[in-house]
Amino acid sequence: MFISFNGVTKQSGSRDKVIDFKIPMIMFWHGTDAAMAINRHNEGVLDRKYIDYCQAHYTGAPWIKNELEIIGINSNILPFKHVSVNLQDSIYEEINILTYLAKDKEIFYGWNTVKLLATHFNNLNFTVVGSDVMGLDPLFNVKFMDWCNENEMRRLRSTHAIFIRFTEHDGFSLSVIESLAGGMEVIWNYPALGAEYARNIDEAIFSMNKIISRLKSRNLKCSIENKLIARTFDKQTVMTNLINVLHEQTNH
Repeated sequence: MFISFNGVTKQSGSRDKVIDFKIPMIMFWHGTDAAMAINRHNEGVLDRKYIDYCQAHYTGAPWIKNELEIIGINSNILPFKHVSVNLQDSIYEEINILTYLAKDKEIFYGWNTVKLLATHFNNLNFTVVGSDVMGLDPLFNVKFMDWCNENEMRRLRSTHAIFIRFTEHDGFSLSVIESLAGGMEVIWNYPALGAEYARNIDEAIFSMNKIISRLKSRNLKCSIENKLIARTFDKQTVMTNLINVLHEQTNH
């Protein structure tokens, strides 16, 4: 079986051999893949040869499934990202906010919204990972940390009570799942169990106020409820489901 984790970009020769030898093939669609495919479909340049040959299409996000249906691709929901969850209680020393902005793509990843939130909640500290301050207009309560390794991210999730993700387009973000697994409160501009859904700055401010009240009501303890939600993405569950699907498609 040939598995493509990119539903749009060709890999030289690989897929032609797959078709020639009638090898079963499935595709996993991420956020960028769907956006690229829709753009190419609208421009009339989407190559459907391998898309239509494929035995099955999968994605981790319901909205990606809906987007693919618009261009005639029927997909199934199959989570393929996994996290580890520690159900131990922990308490934050203060309410800090964490977000990720990809370097040179800060606007796409929501810098304008983050900046407005930091301005509105100027009594709270915000931490930005993934980017430095170059080319941006920083605020006194926003710290930029550039790239961070896995251990540093784990530490940051343990000291920050809230995670914000406000991208222009998204798949089912691993950073959101990791934040839920760490017991953080999450504000996301895509709907997900455990996360506050906010589509614009007004809704984000409303969600922030709700979360701050919730945190104070439990004396700044982390969210065990969100940790339990994240357990549906534990490695054993995700890999077992994935292997079962591969076996099923191989035997077709």
